[in-house]
Amino acid sequence: MTIIEVEPGQKNWKLFHRVPRVVYRNNPYWICPFEGEIDKIFNPSENKVFDEGEAKCFVLLADDQTPIGRIAAFIDHKRNKIRGEKTGGIGFFECIEHKEAAILLFEKAENYLAKFDIDYIDGPVNFGERDKFWGLLTNCFDQPPLYQENYHPAYYHPYFKERGYKPLEQILTMKGLVADINFDRLKKIADRLKSRSPVRVENFDFKMIDRYSRDFSIAYNGSFGHYDHFKPVTPSQVKKLMEEARLIADPALVSVAYYEDEPVGFAAIFPDINPLVKVTNGKLNWRTLPVLFAKKLLKRRYDLKGMGFGVNPDYHSKGIYSLLIDKMGREMNREKYHHLYLATIRAHNTVAVSVYEKLSTKPERIHYTMRKAMKKGLQVEPFEFITTKSDS
Repeated sequence: MTIIEVEPGQKNWKLFHRVPRVVYRNNPYWICPFEGEIDKIFNPSENKVFDEGEAKCFVLLADDQTPIGRIAAFIDHKRNKIRGEKTGGIGFFECIEHKEAAILLFEKAENYLAKFDIDYIDGPVNFGERDKFWGLLTNCFDQPPLYQENYHPAYYHPYFKERGYKPLEQILTMKGLVADINFDRLKKIADRLKSRSPVRVENFDFKMIDRYSRDFSIAYNGSFGHYDHFKPVTPSQVKKLMEEARLIADPALVSVAYYEDEPVGFAAIFPDINPLVKVTNGKLNWRTLPVLFAKKLLKRRYDLKGMGFGVNPDYHSKGIYSLLIDKMGREMNREKYHHLYLATIRAHNTVAVSVYEKLSTKPERIHYTMRKAMKKGLQVEPFEFITTKSDS
């Protein structure tokens, strides 16, 4: 077996995308992510983390030159300066069920990161946003993933553990039936709040995309700016995201909350498109696009995926969460939408978990961020966990 370095734009980059097709060739649950989305993550002109970060991608070849494993290793120098600790990351790990092959991949990535004198390595994580391609799946292997949610075979977890990676944080995917949400109770709370406070919630309107993109970014940055991993979003980034999602977005499920005309909270929930994505096998082109659109026209019922939900901490006592949920409930078509999934929820964010449980959702899929200490004397100190069957 041999390991080679691959880069987007080079001929051998195709091998990076071939690996998961080899790994999951007989797995009915895996859904291939769009290759173009993965390409952008490792393209310096598309991913701003490269401004003060570095990344390398590697593919493991069998003796017959079949690609049987891959891994990416990266470091965000800017984020490390802010946090005051040197942490590297590994992600997009895929490997056939072969322990020696997995060891070779881990060694390659760890040796690359070691030259930066790092304290820890986190994985499997994304080289950028924390709301997609993040965490190691530890349960529900017999269910397909949501859009941009990691799916892994069960044998990956032991590979990480045997390599010295320990659980750092739990990433929850919470699930509930739309029909079970008690919107009537929430409406009473919301009506009482609106009668007492200068608060309101407005749905995203594509006719005023510039205004709502600006207000959404203000609410988002205010909600999460106190976290050390935070990267602010700009109105142009929000606008680009919404334009890209226009074909599948339901504007009634994307909203901004205001307190005295100041954007202080937001909700972004989209129909989960992964059942449609499966037919493309990760490729968007003139052959797969017509099939994708045909599937979209024929599909009558969707599950929902929560892409983002937050309130500025200065306004947590103002009932903004209830207002956002009430607005979503009044607009939600219960005949059209079946399950509600809220993804990439950190278990130690007890405020968010508590709010989402009021939506009749509960933790279902569990991903772990795994961490390995790279220097003697350093310990992995995990965040607060909830109890799950996958904790063993």
